[in-house]
Amino acid sequence: MKLALVYTCLKVNDICSATQFLRDILGFEEDKFNLDVFDGGLVFTNGEHHKIVLVECAEEVQNPTILLLTNDCIRDYHSLLDKGIRFTKTPDYTDNGLIAEFLDPFGNCYCLLEERNYKLN
Repeated sequence: MKLALVYTCLKVNDICSATQFLRDILGFEEDKFNLDVFDGGLVFTNGEHHKIVLVECAEEVQNPTILLLTNDCIRDYHSLLDKGIRFTKTPDYTDNGLIAEFLDPFGNCYCLLEERNYKLN
């Protein structure tokens, strides 16, 4: 059996600002096909690996780290820097690949991961 995570539920206190961040900064698009799946939530997709469900929540909630897969961490790091994103962790090599971390305006942590296989055959 192969399992994969497709949706991440992101609770925010300002759904309009969160929508702008996902759309204008991260390049996600509203997923019109799944609007009725999540009652009261908006679904966004990056067209590849991930869908984020935005749900408005009055109280402050600690969301899990959101993992965004990329094929070029350095390129995306600089692109997001140009858009005003402040990184909490600059690109660094780990056992899983090249990783950089940043926060959205709500304090949610995002991790850019360019997966790499360092094992020798």
